[in-house]
Amino acid sequence: MKAHKAVAFLNLLFITSSILIFTSCGDDNVTNSDPGDPYIIMVWDYSEDHFFLDTIYKASFVDYFNSTIISQQTSDLTVDEKTFEVWVQTDVTHTGYRKAGLHVDLPVMPSGGYNDSLKTVPSPQQGIRDFGLVRKLEPSEYKLNKYAGYVSLKIDLPENYFAGVAYKRPFIGEQIGIISTDTNVRSTDTLVLKMVKVANLIPQNTLAWELQLRNIYKLPITNVNSDGFEFDVKYLNNGIYKSKLPGISTTLLTITGLDRYTNGRSGGPDNRFDFLPDYTIDREVGWVIFPFLKPFSECLQSYNENGVTIPSEYRYPEIYSGLKSISKTFPNANNYILAGYLR
Repeated sequence: MKAHKAVAFLNLLFITSSILIFTSCGDDNVTNSDPGDPYIIMVWDYSEDHFFLDTIYKASFVDYFNSTIISQQTSDLTVDEKTFEVWVQTDVTHTGYRKAGLHVDLPVMPSGGYNDSLKTVPSPQQGIRDFGLVRKLEPSEYKLNKYAGYVSLKIDLPENYFAGVAYKRPFIGEQIGIISTDTNVRSTDTLVLKMVKVANLIPQNTLAWELQLRNIYKLPITNVNSDGFEFDVKYLNNGIYKSKLPGISTTLLTITGLDRYTNGRSGGPDNRFDFLPDYTIDREVGWVIFPFLKPFSECLQSYNENGVTIPSEYRYPEIYSGLKSISKTFPNANNYILAGYLR
């Protein structure tokens, strides 16, 4: 194992020194006279700033990112972005703070409003419910995907802070949480929020754990331009990172869903990253979005090309079942990388 890790580490140094040229999934050793600035992201190092509003939106996510026409169910669950609110933990030094009770498993608001016990939270429980002071985020501090049902924070929120949301699903007439702009809500009222980020999240917080997305990665730049942008998924094979797994003819970029088209969302794979703004990439913030929730586990498990499947030894489920600090210590932690060039 020590020898294996040593090879992986040396290979990373080899890459970052620009000796090995990465391409977008074509031949593994094609060179480019002006490739740009190289970058490497370990696959366990996903962005931790993205949260489902509810686990029901997992199906909406897969539908939205894998279909050109969303289903009726996804459409029915669409979130009203005009009344959507995000609140994060704060203290009394912040102007306009509010008191709030936050609950991971918050039900739809009944016609008579929420019970007062949901506001005061007499017995907070880590990973389940909490109470504290919150401040409302400005729209510039987050991004909402109203169809796929998740919110992305654009601010750095401490690990020991919580965050909650309130929103409406207008097509089915439901509201989750108290929206501060509702006509019957006073500025001094205690809010009830759907907690999407709990303080000090651990896998044992089973429902809260399922709310965090682990398939979005932050590039080292923002305002990404498609010209000169290269992105690839690679696996360590005999000391060299390659675009394909041993014995598998399909590239990892295609298997994990980031190379399915040639032009826009039409045609077949062309050995290049599908640069689709708001689908595979958020250009403004620099997020690469895999269209499947567990690309390095379930995508590898479901692969079947003419009866050829991917052995379980190539899967990396620890990314999705444990904390980063744990998943990066597994023997396969350095086997996969996301790499390319930026200009």
